[in-house]
Amino acid sequence: MTKLNLGSGPHYMEGYINIDNYSQHHGNFRVDQEADFFTLEWENNQIDEIIASHIAMYIDRSWMPILLKRWCGWLKEGGVLIMETGNVKKVVQTILDFDDPSIIEGDYGMKQLFGWDTTAGHTWAWCPETLKPLFLEGGFTTVNIKNGVFHNPQRDFLLEGIK
Repeated sequence: MTKLNLGSGPHYMEGYINIDNYSQHHGNFRVDQEADFFTLEWENNQIDEIIASHIAMYIDRSWMPILLKRWCGWLKEGGVLIMETGNVKKVVQTILDFDDPSIIEGDYGMKQLFGWDTTAGHTWAWCPETLKPLFLEGGFTTVNIKNGVFHNPQRDFLLEGIK
């Protein structure tokens, strides 16, 4: 069984091929393969599961359909892409609901939109309603929307795309 953890960063997962380009966290983490997920190549129909946790914010609207189609191609029939990211609707609601600058600028607010000191460079923000159609266009036959599990379940959502 072959499973990829794309953009693994400091979140090394046993049983996965952990792939990152060391661009964040000053390269202070373990990977199995150093590569950029934008240019990474793999043979089609070879992968059982891909986890893409909190990399969607680095993928702008023009690149996401390209990458989803590519990753779907890598998956075997029945293979799964699990993508988790912050929900822009919840982030905006947090910003609107609070007057405390530390909350507005914090992990559930502006940092989710623009990044932290070690993760600057966010280029887009997503919600299930904008990301699910791109999964379907990318070739996934089933797309399930779930609560996030990797970081902040109250803020994040997870899409499970099945080929």
